[in-house]
Amino acid sequence: MPKISVLLICYPLLVCLLACGRKKQTKTRGDEQPAKFAILDSMPARHMISLKPPAPDTIPYTDMFDNIRADSIAVGNNNGNVYSTGSVESFLAAFGPAKEKRIFSEMVDEMRIFYELDGLDAEFDTAGNNRNINITNPAFKMRLGRHWYKPGDHISMLAKQFPKSYKSRDDNRIYIIMSLHGVFLDACVAIFYDENGKITWLTSGANES
Repeated sequence: MPKISVLLICYPLLVCLLACGRKKQTKTRGDEQPAKFAILDSMPARHMISLKPPAPDTIPYTDMFDNIRADSIAVGNNNGNVYSTGSVESFLAAFGPAKEKRIFSEMVDEMRIFYELDGLDAEFDTAGNNRNINITNPAFKMRLGRHWYKPGDHISMLAKQFPKSYKSRDDNRIYIIMSLHGVFLDACVAIFYDENGKITWLTSGANES
């Protein structure tokens, strides 16, 4: 395939992964502190993920990472309730009352609404559309296609369903590109794990810069 074609195909993925992979810089008490990836106290900062992939004309992202249909992603709990990453109303209907926070996002220059449970939080825009969701408690799980994954599971469970993403994993995370109707989206799923290969955090959503 000509080099220019590879670049055109991979550009949306480059935007996605670089947006996911921004190195978050925060200032605390007047001192600047760079972070490899930010899992900070504020909910918006928890959505910043770090990844520095190879250049797209060297290794195409379509060869590096698997993709998952956005409409095949869902979140569930141990009571059998399922949320298919839709509206605020369906999120609250599935999991009940949640702590609400309204935070202005400088990245998109508009208000964002966050709903937080113990180990599950979801971000919505003012129209009620889901933008991001995070799971850190094994009481909740994420469905990717036909399979469910939750904190505490071993990453080897992902190897068969997502062989390219599993092979391209780094020291603590695995990335899967989101797609819909055959088109790659500016969105991804990231699965973090500890030194023992146990999943600690699952996150999915749109990348906004």
